[in-house]
Amino acid sequence: MAIMAMATECAAQTPPPPTEPRLPPATVPNAGSILQQRRSESGELGQPGNAARGLPGAQPAEVRKRYHVKSVRFTGNGKLSQEELAAAMQSYIGRDVSDQDLEQMADRISDLYRAHGYGFTFTSVDPDSLQDGNIRFIIVEGKAGRISLSNHSRVRDALLEGMMARFRSHPDDTDSLERASLLMGDTPGVAAARPRLSRGKENGTVEVDMEVQPAPLFSGYASLDNYGSRTSGRTRLGAMLDISSPFGWGDVLRLNVSGLPFNLQSGDSTLGGVTYDFPVGNAGLRGGVGYNRLQYDLGGIYEGQFDGTADVFSAYMSYPIVRQQERNLAARVTYSHSLYRDNQVGFENQRNSDAFAFMLYGNLQDSLLGLGAANRAALTLTYGVLRYDSPLFAQQDATGSKTAGAIRRPS
Repeated sequence: MAIMAMATECAAQTPPPPTEPRLPPATVPNAGSILQQRRSESGELGQPGNAARGLPGAQPAEVRKRYHVKSVRFTGNGKLSQEELAAAMQSYIGRDVSDQDLEQMADRISDLYRAHGYGFTFTSVDPDSLQDGNIRFIIVEGKAGRISLSNHSRVRDALLEGMMARFRSHPDDTDSLERASLLMGDTPGVAAARPRLSRGKENGTVEVDMEVQPAPLFSGYASLDNYGSRTSGRTRLGAMLDISSPFGWGDVLRLNVSGLPFNLQSGDSTLGGVTYDFPVGNAGLRGGVGYNRLQYDLGGIYEGQFDGTADVFSAYMSYPIVRQQERNLAARVTYSHSLYRDNQVGFENQRNSDAFAFMLYGNLQDSLLGLGAANRAALTLTYGVLRYDSPLFAQQDATGSKTAGAIRRPS
C-alpha cells in the first residue's frame, strides 16, 4: 500500500458670538462623512482568494484478517525521527488491527509528513513483519523530479516561473508547491493554477506539471440598490470594470462608479475611482495606486444649501505572509492624502489629511468538534493628521470637538 498527499469626521456645534458669521450645523452631512459612507471597494485588491483543494487520500482497503501489534518500526525516515513517528503510532500498540487499520496507520504517517511540508511521502507496510507483530513501515521520502509549467494565460512565464523558484530549489517541500499554486491563482489574468502529478521516472520521485488556466481580460458587475441616505441619494446605481493583466505581468486596472443623477431624485452623491494594482517581484508582494473622487449635493431639507467634494489619492503595498488552503495571513500598508471641500449655506470649509494605515488580516479553516468552521480576523492601526484650511471652521473645531491634529485609530 502507498500513500501520497500534498498538502484567497464632526465638530460639535458651538454657537459663535453674535458678532461673528453664523456657521452651518456640524451635524449636516459633509464630504468626509459621505465619503466614509460610500467608500469605494477598489482599494481592497490583492486579498487572498480561494484555492484549489488538495489531493484525495487513498480509499480504505477491504478488511481481510487481523494482526496483533507488539511494536512499530520504521525504515527510510530521515526527515522525521523514530521517536516522533512512534508517538503517532502509540494508540495502536497492543491492539489487533485489520488491513484497514494498517492503511490508516500509513495515512497517519503520511499526514505527519504532510504537516511538516513533506507531502511526497510514500508509506507501505512490510508484509513479512505482520506475522510476529513487530510491524515495520517502509517510508520513501519522495520529492519532485521533473517540474514544468504549462501556461495558457496572458501572464508572462517569467512571473509564474519566479513563483515556483522556491519549490524548484526544495523539490521535497510541498508547502512551497501549495504556496506557488495559490499565488498564481491570486494573480490577475489567471483563473486557476493546478499542479498535475504523475509518477516519476526514478524511484520516489513525482513529476509536477503546473497547469495555469486563463481568466477573462474584462470582468465586472453592475448594481442597483436603495442603501443610500435620504439627503445624499437613496437610490444608487453602481458599476465596476476590471481589466486583468493588460500588460501581461499580472497587473489589474479597476474602474468603478456609484451614484445617480440629481435630477432623478432629491439629493445625490457620486463616487468614482480608478486603481492600478501590480506585482512587485515574484514572491507575492504587490503594490497599487489609486484615486477616488466623491461629489455630493444634498437634498431634502438641505436642498440648494449644501454640496461638496472629496478627493483621495492613495498608494499601498500588500504581502501574503502565510498562503495556504486552510490558513492565510497577510499584511498591508496604505498611505492616503485626502482633500475635502464643503459648501455650507455660503461658507466654504476646506480640510486635508494624510494617513498611514497598517493592517493584518487572515482566515483559518478548522474542524472543531468534527464540524467545519471558517474564522476571519483583521486588525488595522491608522495614524495621520487632519488640518483645517478655513479659519472660521478651524476656530469652531478648536472650541468644539477638536478633530484637527493627530489621528490614532485602531479598528
